[in-house]
Amino acid sequence: MSNQKLSIKLETKDSVLTIYMSGQIEDQFSKFAIQLGAIVGKFETIQFDLGQVTFINSSGIREWIKMLIILNRTRTVFFNCPVFMIQQANLVDGFFNTNSEIASFFVPYYSESANQETQVLYEKGKDYDTHFINIPDVVSENEVEYKIDAIREKFFSFLGAKK
Repeated sequence: MSNQKLSIKLETKDSVLTIYMSGQIEDQFSKFAIQLGAIVGKFETIQFDLGQVTFINSSGIREWIKMLIILNRTRTVFFNCPVFMIQQANLVDGFFNTNSEIASFFVPYYSESANQETQVLYEKGKDYDTHFINIPDVVSENEVEYKIDAIREKFFSFLGAKK
């Protein structure tokens, strides 16, 4: 695993702050959380695009939860959540808060015939919502069939009760 430092880019539009994150979430994340706490009141919604986050360690999880405590009264929306972030959400209380909306996340898939892994993006309203989840088998462009590579009840448990 490369040691890619966390990079954060902010964009604002009206009352929405969008945060694009890439790299690893580690203990240095606390500096960003403190800065975010200073401006959080200016926005109705804070969106996080996590598609380029590559890793989170235990210190990063601790600082992530502290950040969500700061954002507790702000609507937070998460896009492109990597598989490992979803796995942490299923294990760690407070990984997402009650004001968190998961707009999209990746799901692990595997092809036995090709011995290959891939990830499929699930989007709220299209692939899942409060009362349904669509778990399709996936066929690639070159006709390789992939099936979900997770225990369904456990992997999707974060959708039922935000921990």
